[in-house]
Amino acid sequence: MKSPRPIWVQIVTIMVAMCCMTAIKAYAKAEAGRDSLEVSLLTCTPGQEVYEVYGHTAIRIYNTRTHQDLTFNYGVFSFGTPHFVWRFIKGETDYCLGVVPTEAFVASYTKERRGVTAQVLNLTQDEAHRLYGGLIQLAMQPDWTYRYNFLYDNCTTRAIADVERCIDGEVAWPTDVPERTFRQMITEFAAPRVDWNRFGQDLLIGAEADRRIGLKEQLFSPIYTQGFAAEARIRKADGTTRPLVKEKIVLAEASDDMVKHEWFTPLTATGALFLLCLALTAWGWRRGRALRWADNTLLLMQGVIGLPVAFLFLFSTHPTVGSNMLILWLNPLPLLYLPWKIWRNYHQRPDGFGYIAGTSLLLAVTAGLLAGQHFPAEVWLLMATYATRVIHAALLQLKQKNQPCHTPQA
Repeated sequence: MKSPRPIWVQIVTIMVAMCCMTAIKAYAKAEAGRDSLEVSLLTCTPGQEVYEVYGHTAIRIYNTRTHQDLTFNYGVFSFGTPHFVWRFIKGETDYCLGVVPTEAFVASYTKERRGVTAQVLNLTQDEAHRLYGGLIQLAMQPDWTYRYNFLYDNCTTRAIADVERCIDGEVAWPTDVPERTFRQMITEFAAPRVDWNRFGQDLLIGAEADRRIGLKEQLFSPIYTQGFAAEARIRKADGTTRPLVKEKIVLAEASDDMVKHEWFTPLTATGALFLLCLALTAWGWRRGRALRWADNTLLLMQGVIGLPVAFLFLFSTHPTVGSNMLILWLNPLPLLYLPWKIWRNYHQRPDGFGYIAGTSLLLAVTAGLLAGQHFPAEVWLLMATYATRVIHAALLQLKQKNQPCHTPQA
């Protein structure tokens, strides 16, 4: 038996339904009287939550005669969806088209101290009504959803596709846009706000995120799209052009203190871990101690981090996770190897740590470089920490061969 949906989910559903019915009535009236419609691309500045750091895009349609002012938003999802968390982890989250009064939409961002900018589009009335009609048709389908994809099919790409479909002609986007990578663009917005989340993404996304992309694929970013739209033009079949954006209006100002820099960053943590490992290894070498507990700790950390890496690599539809070469190093296999290693250590037998750990690390680095995957500084520091213990194990084994009767202390 399904559990009842939370009351707030039911309230939101009712409100959305009421807005849809209002919009449908307004559309019918607009079609009958051919009201003048003003279409704007709304761009919202980044917030502090993980799902807010890249900004947001929506479409505003304002009836200048009746003053009906609605915002159509492709970024709506419900936590009440059955198995939501499981589907979210697997990358199978379905989003829908929400319709709310623009005043309420802007107020929600103002409360969060985030900015909202309207770019009034230079559309003809035929184009504006065509866009409005298409959005209303979707709003009339209560079960309509689309499979959200952060990089390839999101709230921004959907809004831009709607605008391009309604135009008599085509959108001529700027041609002098520098090529970037998905990882560069993700880092640009995530690092100042949720740096630990950015680090987690760097561990999960693979070589596909490091290929060079042009303007069309950069349109997944709301903030970049806003800049591109400001320079774009509408080109008709007869060759005449006009600007895509005719006016820019700030509906809500962004707060200046949204970005908070923390001292304990992933770079700080991994740098401290590397220095600690280096110091412990040097101390152990001078004292003749193997410090196998340090190796076991690293293996445990490697296996635990490897669990989500392997799961997403094997089962998720999230973009780029299937090309992550770190899977050769960060995977759950160390969790299976660790008990056997501890047993061998207890009985003072060789455990093969140097060979096993060194091979997995070398495979990941080699495959990553060949695939063109970018490893950020934090990942290199983790690798250096691991490599320090691998080199120590190799040197220790060599030392034992030269001194067969000496058994280092644990």
